[in-house]
Amino acid sequence: MTQAPIHTDESPVRGLAERIEGLLTALIAEHAALLDLASRQRDAIRAADTAGMDACLTEQRERLARIAGLEDDRRRLVDSVAPPAPGRSRGGGPITLAQLAALAGAAERDRLLALASELRHLIERVRKELSVIRLAAGSLMGHVEGVMKQVALRLSHAQTYGRRGAVEAHVTVVSSLDLTS
Repeated sequence: MTQAPIHTDESPVRGLAERIEGLLTALIAEHAALLDLASRQRDAIRAADTAGMDACLTEQRERLARIAGLEDDRRRLVDSVAPPAPGRSRGGGPITLAQLAALAGAAERDRLLALASELRHLIERVRKELSVIRLAAGSLMGHVEGVMKQVALRLSHAQTYGRRGAVEAHVTVVSSLDLTS
């Protein structure tokens, strides 16, 4: 498999460091905001604040869409430096911003690699936080379902069972006694 050559003339590489730095800085800002959002989401779950959870999920979707847009920008930047070709990527994966940073001058390279390292660290922290939140949300959901089953059991005067073999809240039993006849 042959690698596509990386342009070495000035036109595609010119301003490369600034473009990489801009992408890294924007990605760091979005991931830092996601980390802050995860903390707010965890607090909303802890308080069983459904409006707060909904607001966090809405903002999370917006931030993830912005990150996807930045990823598209990264792909375009890679394509401007290393034109698309089958098997273009080094090491079998997509060309990373750190690999692009290696094309920059020494002083810029160190700064860009530090930013790339900070971004990787932030991404890992966001993943861990969101994993914990997923578990907490699942636990809350299970608790609420259990409470609803207990309420349904206590309110079902006929103690009828639904299709799942348990008293269900949506089962309506109509019964009456005519005392006027």
